[in-house]
Amino acid sequence: MAMLSVRLDGDDKSRFENFCSQVGLNVSTCINMFVQAVLR
Repeated sequence: MAMLSVRLDGDDKSRFENFCSQVGLNVSTCINMFVQAVLR
């Protein structure tokens, strides 16, 4: 596994964390799903 570091606006980060929580996933899982979808 590799580490990915990203800079985000604080409000965007909070909103994204809330979204992930609402759909029952953590931030890391959501980002990995996004990366896999892009690579497909």
